[in-house]
Amino acid sequence: MDNDKTERIEKIRKTIKQYEGIVRTSSNQETISRIKKDLAALNNELKVLAPEGYEFEERVGRTGSHKKSIPEKITAYSMLSAFVYSPFVVGNDDEDIEILAFIMKYWQEEFMPALGDSHVKLEFSLSAERDHHYMEVENLNRLLNVMKQSVEDYAKAIREDVKMQMRETKRKHARYLTFEAAKFLKKQKEFWERIRDGIAMSGQSCMNPLDKIVFNKKFEKATFFENYLVREVIDRAILFINESIELLNLPELPEQNSP
Repeated sequence: MDNDKTERIEKIRKTIKQYEGIVRTSSNQETISRIKKDLAALNNELKVLAPEGYEFEERVGRTGSHKKSIPEKITAYSMLSAFVYSPFVVGNDDEDIEILAFIMKYWQEEFMPALGDSHVKLEFSLSAERDHHYMEVENLNRLLNVMKQSVEDYAKAIREDVKMQMRETKRKHARYLTFEAAKFLKKQKEFWERIRDGIAMSGQSCMNPLDKIVFNKKFEKATFFENYLVREVIDRAILFINESIELLNLPELPEQNSP
């Protein structure tokens, strides 16, 4: 099989996986209908390009046994698995914090640049609301840095009484960080679903849903969504958030005070 054909098959499979995630998590019927049409076309193309491989995928699906490592957990999700996990703090035994750091890393590196005002033109009040999200991201970054310091300090502690005190501090930081992350992700989910629904209703929430994302390589490091349509990036952002909430199993927490 030639390289071009192999690359096309791999791209189709990745896109199908993402589209299936969007259909599974979206509540907007127009979006689901549009994605299903695209899915049908991609599945037909895959059958032609790799009939044996297609049949194998159909038989196997994603029914493998549950994996315990963080990378294997991430692999179970169609959008999250598009990105590579690396440890936030080496030796950290709190998987939720490791996963949250992974999520925030790629949200900032790939999604925020593509969804920013350089590429996604929103109605004025929505644009102002989006601008406020940057402060919330900065707050989460600060909390992640505090958490990282707590983990590193705990690892260096020798005396058992000091370790016990640091363990409790680390637990409080983790709980507060999880609470703030839950608020942020659920707010992002609600916000971008509003934009997506506005596009589906031909409203003015987003003025350029059919524009292509083209990054300015002199000023922007993001690459993942190059040449995607704006509405496609929004669909995938919602999928990324939904998968993040599910993977983290974020709780509904009562109001927390900063530790």
